[in-house]
Amino acid sequence: MYKKDKLAGIWKEWYLDNTLKLEYAYKDDNLHGLSIDYDSTGKKDSEKRFKNGLKQGEGKIL
Repeated sequence: MYKKDKLAGIWKEWYLDNTLKLEYAYKDDNLHGLSIDYDSTGKKDSEKRFKNGLKQGEGKIL
C-alpha cells in the first residue's frame, strides 16, 4: 500500500503455492513495526522490530 507515493502499512508476499512468505510493516518508505518471515509451510520463522528503518533489539528466530 502506498500513501503519498511512499510505502505505508503492511506489505505481504507469498510463495508460489500461495503460502504466506512475509509480512513487513512500513511507514514513510521505511520498515516500521513488526516484520515477520514465514517458512515454506507457513510457520513463523523469525520476527524483527523496526523503527523508522532501524532494527530494534535482537529479533527472534522461531
